[in-house]
Amino acid sequence: MKQSDLPPNQTKNNLAVAAKNFSEVSATAVFLVGILVLIGWQFDIGFLKSVHSGFVTMKPNTALGVVFLGLSLWLLQEKRMRSWLKYLGWGSALFVLFIGLTAVLEHITGINLGVDMLLFRESSPAPFTTFPGRMALNTAFCFVFFGISLLYLNIKTKNGLHLSVIPAVFSGLVALVVIVGYFYDISQFYFGAKFDTLMALHTALAFFIASLGVLFARPEGNLTRVFIGANLSGVTIRRLFPLAFLVPLLFIWLEQVGNRYHLYGHDFGMSITAAASIVVLATLIWVHAVLMEKKEDARLKAVKELVIATEEARRLSFLVENTIEAVAIVDLEDHNALRYVNSAWEKMFGYKKNEVENKREPLIIDAIKKNPALYKKFKASIAAHVPFYAEMEWERKDGKLVPVEVFTTPTQDPNTGKYIWFNTIRDISERKQAQGKLLKEKRVSELLAKDLKKFQLAVDSSSDHIMITDAEGKILYGNKAIESITGYAISEIIGKTVGQVWGGHMPKEFYVKLWHKIKTEKKMFVGELTNYRKDGTPYTAEVRISPILFDDGEVNFFVGVERDITRMKEVDKMKSEFVSLTSHQLSTPLTAIKWYVEILLKKKHGSEDKKNLKQIYASNERMIRLISDLLDVSRIESGNKFAIILKPKNIASLIKEIVDTSLISIKTKHRQGVIKLEDKFPEVLKLEIDENKIRQVFQNLIDNAINYSVDRIKISVGCKEEGGQIVFHVKDTGIGIPKVQQGRVFEKFFRADNTALLKSQGTGLGLYLSKAIVEGHGGKIRFESEEGAGTTFYFSLPLNRGKL
Repeated sequence: MKQSDLPPNQTKNNLAVAAKNFSEVSATAVFLVGILVLIGWQFDIGFLKSVHSGFVTMKPNTALGVVFLGLSLWLLQEKRMRSWLKYLGWGSALFVLFIGLTAVLEHITGINLGVDMLLFRESSPAPFTTFPGRMALNTAFCFVFFGISLLYLNIKTKNGLHLSVIPAVFSGLVALVVIVGYFYDISQFYFGAKFDTLMALHTALAFFIASLGVLFARPEGNLTRVFIGANLSGVTIRRLFPLAFLVPLLFIWLEQVGNRYHLYGHDFGMSITAAASIVVLATLIWVHAVLMEKKEDARLKAVKELVIATEEARRLSFLVENTIEAVAIVDLEDHNALRYVNSAWEKMFGYKKNEVENKREPLIIDAIKKNPALYKKFKASIAAHVPFYAEMEWERKDGKLVPVEVFTTPTQDPNTGKYIWFNTIRDISERKQAQGKLLKEKRVSELLAKDLKKFQLAVDSSSDHIMITDAEGKILYGNKAIESITGYAISEIIGKTVGQVWGGHMPKEFYVKLWHKIKTEKKMFVGELTNYRKDGTPYTAEVRISPILFDDGEVNFFVGVERDITRMKEVDKMKSEFVSLTSHQLSTPLTAIKWYVEILLKKKHGSEDKKNLKQIYASNERMIRLISDLLDVSRIESGNKFAIILKPKNIASLIKEIVDTSLISIKTKHRQGVIKLEDKFPEVLKLEIDENKIRQVFQNLIDNAINYSVDRIKISVGCKEEGGQIVFHVKDTGIGIPKVQQGRVFEKFFRADNTALLKSQGTGLGLYLSKAIVEGHGGKIRFESEEGAGTTFYFSLPLNRGKL
């Protein structure tokens, strides 16, 4: 079958495939040219290096660039863009660009970068070569443009133009000029006053082939799209475009040959060339026009035949066009070709009439063949010319399967004697959907019943008291743990509100906050409360209540989980009392040790004894601070012994004093660092504070910043007024806090995992106490941290009586 006999879309697709294949072959050819030249340099084969002994050689670095140019074009073919090979293609393109830029730089600056004879050495003098091994300047620019072209091979402008086309066309034109120069022996075309070295002939051929390969790698682009068109313009350009190159080249060459052998003068030769070119081109255009006329006549004839066939089909379809069921007439003796379908068919199966009429589309056969027993029955009915009925699934144009009833009646056409197949198809989707829905609902009900049973077993086995209420707090469900925790039977509480069973034991503010959280904010409430069992005994519980919402955001019901933490609270209280008692008992002897060591330090001792005494003193000081921290923790947990005594104080001078003391501490530890008060830090900042406790907060934050800095210590301290409060910050560039552990920073005895590497001494109580002190002053404390980059702590103090 001829290409012109194919449908337009298929013709265009075939030509696009051919263009891409040409591009791939071009890439292979360019690659092989480079490889052959490198072989020529390796084994000193002259015709591989320069084609002709009187021509310039292709330089080794040029050959290497040609190899990577061909490789990149081959790797960046469209069929390989979804694999990892595209990255190798882009890398090769970058190498091509690099080779070109390096050579351009050498030409412009005159600097020898040492890459010209990196692979092979070229003897001097070399033909038409200024510097041995160095490629021509126009060759270098072509490499630059090819590298850019390959990198932008997949990028299009808004109007669909591939950006790779522009540099590829430029490089191809440069190569074409050089080829023409060699062909006609015009040295200005491939040498010129501006170039020190000529471009080799096989370099120009490789570049010209590569430019065509780039153009046809994406043939759907604006510039090459016309070449693969199935219309008259596509046929015209494919036939005449090559001739536009070959005819002038041929006749001008003949004119030169005549001049060279003195067969005629230049004027006569040019006249003959012009006349011959006109005659040949005019003849070719006339022949092409005749061929196009015949093609157009054939097309018009085909259109006329199609119109007649369509009219006949329209008259036939008039008989059944108005039926509500799909109707199809099939020619049994012509490969089951569909001769007619009605509008109901179009609606049911999604095909337009012009897509199926008079075409061999065995849709019904394909549907029946899926069921071997049904297909056997169908063939028997057709052979016996008896009606056929079946239920089956028929695939729509969009791929959706439609359940249908098919009634088939084989009928003999009285005009032709051929048997036709009269089909009536009824959509039974609704009936099948109803049946399927009933079956699905049954299965879903069974699965839900099983899942509900599993859920109920899990909830009933929980040791926590779990309860479900409606939006108003009426109890709908409770698990078995309710009986063991509260003493109430489940039957006693179902239908009652939570308030009727357990309400009224907490302050009114507690219940207002709870209902606002779960009903107004629609968020989970977490808190502790005191409840009473059925026998009247109190217990402490941790409660979590979550609202479950409708799709519109309104509350559907509540799920509450209550855990009895009475025993845990008692153990915690005992622990706190033990810590408090132990701390008090230890504080007195530790203070005495401190006094005795201070007395001993004032006396004269040997260097080793003095060093030991200082270590004893430092260790004792750490124990005193630990005991002090433990006492503070005990007071905080007791709830009434952690007193905050507010007095007016210039906190600015307090901060400066702490900074100066900390700087001395850094020097005594033989470490390098700075602690800087930020610009605009006030000289006077009076606030009502507990001086000792705020000193403790600043000292804790600065000590942490020092202890958790690895190299040079860099700490900044600052403050600003914000929302009626003074917000202080201490910023360091230390090891930071791991993100997964940041939620535990203010817990008692917590130390992050990355602090173990620094071997720093600490109790893990400093931030816990700092938080309690700040909140005791009516402020808040928070932090920002990035592991490896540092931490910034912020805390606020009320500005109700002070002034910045």
